[in-house]
Amino acid sequence: MLRDAELSFPDLNGSGTTDEKLRMVQNYLFQLLEALRYTLRNLNMRDNFNQTELASWVGENIQADTIISNTVITNELYADYGAIADLAVDELRTDYQRARRYLDGDSSNLDYIHIHDEEINFITAVVMEADGVPLTEQLHHGARYFWWRDADMEEMTSLKDTGMPVMVYRYTEYNKGKISFVQELGQTVIVLKLGTGTDAGGVRGTLRISKGVNGANITYHASGQGVASLSLAEDGSGNSWAHLGARSMGLTSLFEPPRIEIYDGTVWELWPGELRYYSAAHELLGTVPMIPAGGGT
Repeated sequence: MLRDAELSFPDLNGSGTTDEKLRMVQNYLFQLLEALRYTLRNLNMRDNFNQTELASWVGENIQADTIISNTVITNELYADYGAIADLAVDELRTDYQRARRYLDGDSSNLDYIHIHDEEINFITAVVMEADGVPLTEQLHHGARYFWWRDADMEEMTSLKDTGMPVMVYRYTEYNKGKISFVQELGQTVIVLKLGTGTDAGGVRGTLRISKGVNGANITYHASGQGVASLSLAEDGSGNSWAHLGARSMGLTSLFEPPRIEIYDGTVWELWPGELRYYSAAHELLGTVPMIPAGGGT
């Protein structure tokens, strides 16, 4: 390394010709250049930086709790724009603009995405008001409260009280949609839920879509007590089925007639020009002619 090299400047006060002294300076410059090249090619945090100053800089600028090998574990990471090759987090939110909106006086609805555990939430946040005045609070995440690092109000920290709290509007949040992993019948399926819900449990007034191993389900829970559902499935023999609530319509293939099963097990099949009515044992009970719109009596 450069600091370990024997690079004392040559003594030019002694005897010797001018040419000899110039050669001594040239040799010194050559050694200095080679040592510098080696150092720049082999820079590392352990051998080339003052460890005390480095730890202080990391604490103030990266806000890292721990540095292990090539891993940086940090509570706070700031960037106006950048590319990260590999990032592992246990939670991700896109509502970082809360503080900026407060500074700008922007109290409009805030739409953002919140990713945590095994779900992605699509949230609309609405500013809370009292007597027409927006309510405010200090920005916090759980028990961690945030402070501006300096008067520029560009970066924030939760590691120390700077005397400049990050203020934001208070919001009521509505979960407009969610994608999550759910265990159903021993299988992990992905479920899409749309709608906030009109009841305390957040079920009424929502649409639920899921895909299993051999089918898919679409269920709408009405704001009242009704439930409408569509289930698509296959039986492993090339037959596919579409179940509508308590009734079902099975499509055996593109070349066979649509089939409607009624509550009592009877079946209607749509054939060209007529409806065929079957018993639960699939015995033909009768037909109903189909009259084209605008024609016949």
